[in-house]
Amino acid sequence: SRDEGACRFSPKKLCLDRHALGDIVRIGLPAGVQGALFSFSNMLITASILQINNAVAPTGSAFAPVVKGNSAANSLERFAYMAQNAVYQAAVTLTSQNVGAQKYRRVWRVMLCCYALTACISATFGLGVLILQRPLLALYDVTPGEAGSLAAIAYDTARTRILFLMLTCPLMAIMDAGCGVLRGLGRSLLSTAISLVGVCAFRIAWIYTAFRASPTLEVLYASYPISWALTAAAQLTCVCLILHNLLKRSHAKDLTTRKAQV
Repeated sequence: SRDEGACRFSPKKLCLDRHALGDIVRIGLPAGVQGALFSFSNMLITASILQINNAVAPTGSAFAPVVKGNSAANSLERFAYMAQNAVYQAAVTLTSQNVGAQKYRRVWRVMLCCYALTACISATFGLGVLILQRPLLALYDVTPGEAGSLAAIAYDTARTRILFLMLTCPLMAIMDAGCGVLRGLGRSLLSTAISLVGVCAFRIAWIYTAFRASPTLEVLYASYPISWALTAAAQLTCVCLILHNLLKRSHAKDLTTRKAQV
């Protein structure tokens, strides 16, 4: 506190910046709520997987084959998700930078680049896992077995999840990138609302309607790509409308400035 330089610590001046705190709550709280409610929908999906397991596995089985196969495939998906999350973080950063600089046209390029990059990454991961599924699943002790055996049930479950989720993973990647662009535009609450309706609410409704009518893995896993596609479409629509309004205001502001200078 005795330092007279530019970087000086003064305990008496320590206080909360209300504006900064408001921005943190406005942006961060919706993301936290979204993560919590995502966990709720995943809990229902896990319960549905247990229901399928109890229906196909013999009574008194040593392990739950459907749960084992599902967990193995889900673990492989995490590698693709981490790569996609890096693009999501880049989308938030680059979008917010260009919005702060009022370079709204650049946001279009940021969005398209993020869409293309994350889709390519996820497609590469998906095809790689599909081609190498047997040795990769073997790392989790999920291998083909005799027809009707517990090992065969676990392996078929993992293959079904890979086909439904890994091959459609680009849809989730595009959805995540769209979420990042919306958050970069300062629309965190809107992004959360779209994700909750398009993903959480849709999957819950799917479980109580389509899955209840046909309780199979294929029907359950189909809810993932459908919810990703619906959410990504809604996000893209909102981004286009927001950018259109920002560009319109920016153009009107430029015209007003030029008239004032004349």
